[in-house]
Amino acid sequence: MKICFGTIPLNDGCQPPKSFEVATKNSVSALFAIGAENALTRQNKNAKTTIEFEIERSHASDDEAAQFAMAHAASLNALSAPSTTFADDANGAVFLQLGGSVLNYVRTRVENMSTSTKYSITGNII
Repeated sequence: MKICFGTIPLNDGCQPPKSFEVATKNSVSALFAIGAENALTRQNKNAKTTIEFEIERSHASDDEAAQFAMAHAASLNALSAPSTTFADDANGAVFLQLGGSVLNYVRTRVENMSTSTKYSITGNII
């Protein structure tokens, strides 16, 4: 799976994401009429989807891993509500796209020459 946040690929070497989790939340309202047996519920058609995953990377040196950790979140945060695409490795076909994506968090852990970055991205399914 290839993952791009705007124009920035999150898994350059096509590392498969770990701990991939997708959650969709709808805004629902309920109307309760006095004396009625049932409530009227409705979906407000404004679902948001949050996708969380982790990408592990190897780097040429300990210093390069630390530099990546310090600069990566800032480079992603500089983008203004891009789309996030999830595509097939083999043919590049996009199977999920989030429009108006925002980063809930990016958390990078450095261990010697490797980094492990957790992402949480929220948007609307296109």
